[in-house]
Amino acid sequence: TDDNTFMHYTIGDALVAEGRVDDALDQYRKTVQLEPWSASTHCKLGEACLRFHHVTEAGQQYLTALALDDNLAAAHAGLGWIAMEGKRPAIAKHEFDRALELDPGDQTNYLNLALLSRMRNDLEGSINYCRWAIKINDHMIAAHHLIAENLRQLGRNDEADAQLRYVLSIAPYDDQARQMLGK
Repeated sequence: TDDNTFMHYTIGDALVAEGRVDDALDQYRKTVQLEPWSASTHCKLGEACLRFHHVTEAGQQYLTALALDDNLAAAHAGLGWIAMEGKRPAIAKHEFDRALELDPGDQTNYLNLALLSRMRNDLEGSINYCRWAIKINDHMIAAHHLIAENLRQLGRNDEADAQLRYVLSIAPYDDQARQMLGK
């Protein structure tokens, strides 16, 4: 990545902070023009497009990234998100599994599979994926929240409350955990 590419990323990030989404995406697109051979650059543009609900462009960027480097876990995860949002769980599972295979140390790959499992009403599976994510990073609050939600839905309220109390012990200002506990 050269200095001009980094500059466009930096400007894009600043524009996002200002809420200027279209201008930010233009900056991110310039990075792809500067480095069309870079799979990671296409992937980063895909992530930005997905974040701002430009789903078609995001998908195109992820596919381009994978054409350049099929071992880019983030691009597989991005396609998984697009498939999950599009209610295509089998494709989402395939892409999330591939991302996990390529990068088993990234806790978000487990969280993605946990969210997909929940969407498929496999609450125990969702809990198990969350626990794997937490083994990598115990402070992944989203995984703790999801475990508590799944436990509640399974009628295991005491376990859900214990999970939320633990969250508050590591993140005392977590309003969502307080709300879920009814405090």
